[in-house]
Amino acid sequence: MTISISDWTRLSNSAKLEQMLDPNSIEDIAKKLTDSLPSVGPIKQDIESGFQTILAEMLNQLNLVSREEFDVQTAVLTKTRTRLEQLEKTVRELEQASQPDTTSHSSHS
Repeated sequence: MTISISDWTRLSNSAKLEQMLDPNSIEDIAKKLTDSLPSVGPIKQDIESGFQTILAEMLNQLNLVSREEFDVQTAVLTKTRTRLEQLEKTVRELEQASQPDTTSHSSHS
């Protein structure tokens, strides 16, 4: 059996999502949804299981990142922004230093 790149990406994203989300929270949401329905009697467990499946599939389709990945990218962005500001300052200083100083030259006519 071969796995395509898109299948591998989907599976790896699904694994990441499962690591991020507490499976109990999906079960809790499904239980709350089921409990909010009018009396469903003997099919309650089937409905709850269906809700769990639907919720898990919907969450897997979202393009989510873990909190750790978000924090790492935030740190990278902050560092990059700081470096950019330093470089902009350096460029301004170099531009000012390279401009001819017109106030110190007197005109000889």
